[in-house]
Amino acid sequence: MQSPSLIKLMWFTESVVLFCMLIPSLCAQTSDAQAIESKSWTTITESHTSNTNPTRTTESHRQSGKGTVDSQSVERLGVDGHYEPYFDIEKESIQVNDTTIRTVERTFGRDGSGQKILTQVTEEEKQSLPAGGEKVVRTTSNADLDGHLRVVQREVADTKKISPDVQEKKTTVFLSDGGGGMAPSMQIQQREKRSGDHTVEVQKSTLLLDGAGNW
Repeated sequence: MQSPSLIKLMWFTESVVLFCMLIPSLCAQTSDAQAIESKSWTTITESHTSNTNPTRTTESHRQSGKGTVDSQSVERLGVDGHYEPYFDIEKESIQVNDTTIRTVERTFGRDGSGQKILTQVTEEEKQSLPAGGEKVVRTTSNADLDGHLRVVQREVADTKKISPDVQEKKTTVFLSDGGGGMAPSMQIQQREKRSGDHTVEVQKSTLLLDGAGNW
């Protein structure tokens, strides 16, 4: 004969199973919410280096169905012995489609009165290409004295697979020409070769433009 406690446990288990069978979407949402919550975290670390003011960094990570949000807040120890806000970085990544991820990173500083001000924005779009290739376009904008953003640099990086063990990456850096346009300034060519002993051989070359416009 089963004990009353065992009968109650069996009844509770059967009720939960029946509830999930009748309302499966609600159970799935609860499970998804728990999974998302488990991927969110916050950490606080302190750094003490000789000849510099100690700092305290608070980092957090939050994941949603569309992407992730990461934030970093750095405080610096003031002369009064209290930590004061120094700078903040907020980074948001969104999965645009199956092959493209868009990331926006904002950096904030502090003005003379301690107010939070936007100083820099970096926008990146990463696209996966067939055969293991990848294209990344990264644009950096700085804020002027009036708080307006102006594009100061753009990087275009193309990566392609030469073979299962070899890939080549070419990055072209464009800088503002002062007239509202962008002009190529530098090109970085990198070749990576993986070997069977889990080592990677890297060859990297940096090219600059000559007076005739050639690399």
